[in-house]
Amino acid sequence: MKRPLSIIRKIGAKNGLYLGLALIFLYLTLYYISLDLFLEWWITFIKLFLIIGFCLLAIFKSKKIITGSFSFRDAFAAFFVCILVGTLMFTVFNFLLFHEIDPAAGKYIGQESINQLEAQTSGGTKVPEEFQKQLTQMRAEDQYGFFYQMKGFIFNLAGYSIIGIFLALIFRSKTIKKA
Repeated sequence: MKRPLSIIRKIGAKNGLYLGLALIFLYLTLYYISLDLFLEWWITFIKLFLIIGFCLLAIFKSKKIITGSFSFRDAFAAFFVCILVGTLMFTVFNFLLFHEIDPAAGKYIGQESINQLEAQTSGGTKVPEEFQKQLTQMRAEDQYGFFYQMKGFIFNLAGYSIIGIFLALIFRSKTIKKA
C-alpha cells in the first residue's frame, strides 16, 4: 500500500489541475467578454472562492481516504499541493495570454489599473511621494512579464499558505490524550 503522504499529494495535484483549469476558464471567459472585467473588484472574490473551494475539496478527499489520524501535515500537504499546481498553471496561462499571445490586452489592463489607482488617490489631497514612486515603477514594469508573474506567484503562494495553515489546523484530526 502507498504511503498516505503520496496519496495526499496525488489528490492535491489532481484538485490543483482542476483549480488551474477553473481559473483559466474564468479568465478566458472574462477575456472574451470584456477586458474591463479584469478590473472589477468582485473578480478577486470569485478567484478566492474557487481557490479555497478546490483546496478544501482536496483536504476533504484526503481525509476521507486516510483512515485513522489525519495530521496537520496531511491537511496542509493536500492544500499546498493543490494551490501550488493550480496557481502555477494559472500564472503560466496569464504570462502566455497577456505577454506572448495578446500583449496589447495586458498593457491595457495594466494601464487601466494604474488609472484606477490614480483616480482613487486624487481625491483633493496631496499624494505622498512614495506612492508616486510606486506608480512610476508600475508604469515602467511589464506586469505580465515572466519575472513579474513569478514574483506574484511566489507572493500569492505565501499568502494562500497562511490560509492553508488555518484550514489545516481546523481539519486535522484532534487526538485526545488520556491521563
